[in-house]
Amino acid sequence: MILVWERRVLAALLVERGPPLWARVRAARLVAAGPLQRWARRGGLVLRAAMLVVLTTGLLALEALIRSM
Repeated sequence: MILVWERRVLAALLVERGPPLWARVRAARLVAAGPLQRWARRGGLVLRAAMLVVLTTGLLALEALIRSM
């Protein structure tokens, strides 16, 4: 739903006549910030999950090494 709304707003910004260029640019930046923030949040979540997997694997390997001594 948000994606549809963002596309509509961006299309309306490009078609609308009358507002100054700086207002259009500012509004386009505001609309474009939404997807960028979502991707950054998702990327952070994926990075945390990958770190958890790597650290868990490392700790399990270290535990196995210590037990084998």
